[in-house]
Amino acid sequence: MNAIDHRTITDRDFLLGSVWEGTGEELHTNRYAAARAMYGQRVLSGISGMLVALHTHDPALLWTRQDVEWSFDGPIFEGATVRIESGAVTGGRCFHLSQDDSLRGRGRVGVAGAPGHPPEDGRISRGRTMTGADTGLLAHWLPPVDAPSPGSVPWPVLLLTASGLVVRDKLPGAFELVLNRWLRWTQLADVRADDTVHCIVGLPAVRPSRTRPDLSVTRLEVHMIDSVSNKPVGHIDWVMVCR
Repeated sequence: MNAIDHRTITDRDFLLGSVWEGTGEELHTNRYAAARAMYGQRVLSGISGMLVALHTHDPALLWTRQDVEWSFDGPIFEGATVRIESGAVTGGRCFHLSQDDSLRGRGRVGVAGAPGHPPEDGRISRGRTMTGADTGLLAHWLPPVDAPSPGSVPWPVLLLTASGLVVRDKLPGAFELVLNRWLRWTQLADVRADDTVHCIVGLPAVRPSRTRPDLSVTRLEVHMIDSVSNKPVGHIDWVMVCR
């Protein structure tokens, strides 16, 4: 690792990511409920934490097309200062995200998956039309250095939108708690403002957690689809911890 950055997590980080992911998980959105839950306080959405880390190191990582792999290793708390370490690897960069000297996330950019075809019998989410307002809101939260490409929807908006569509429609299953554990995002085509997308999810693979008997580990493949052309535009290989 040859670069170190720091960033304090604010209520703004909690709010703006939830525009796309939704407000269904009270660990992220409800201070009163979170105080009585497993961590004793609000925890940042894993995807939002990953985006904050990448943006703190280099805003261009959010505003140019990227393939990303990330492991969510621990909770990030409201008001905490996180440390982002990064270094060059073949084809991209690797990252370690820590809080209070404890690893909270790690991953790489520039690592594409090998997605298959969407299943014909997969579970289908509702759709969402992407607009210039989505790009504008991301720029307000995690601004680019230069003006973003006009009309093109940045990949963080697509990933956050997929998370919201999949979890809100309970496509992984009827769980009361869903936390990210690992994912790999691969973008297959550009999405333009005014395009409408939806997600197709294959049959989830579910097993008991080896360390927490009250939790299960769910792995699923998510295909993001252009609703008009019916062509895939993105793919997520996703592991979640659920209850």
